[in-house]
Amino acid sequence: MTESNLQMQSTPASTHTDKVLLQQLRELETDGLVQRRQDPGPPVKVVYSLTDYGRSLNDAMEHL
Repeated sequence: MTESNLQMQSTPASTHTDKVLLQQLRELETDGLVQRRQDPGPPVKVVYSLTDYGRSLNDAMEHL
């Protein structure tokens, strides 16, 4: 998922939702569950992906 994808899909009603999603992604990054990679532009592309730790929790959640 990229930030530009979020921006392209944004409507005035979804702006708040986009802000919340980005805030949650940043929190997950702080917790070590996802990593953020920024590819140089133009346009600048930001990609979020699971870390090894995030993937390990995903496997555990599937067993619940």
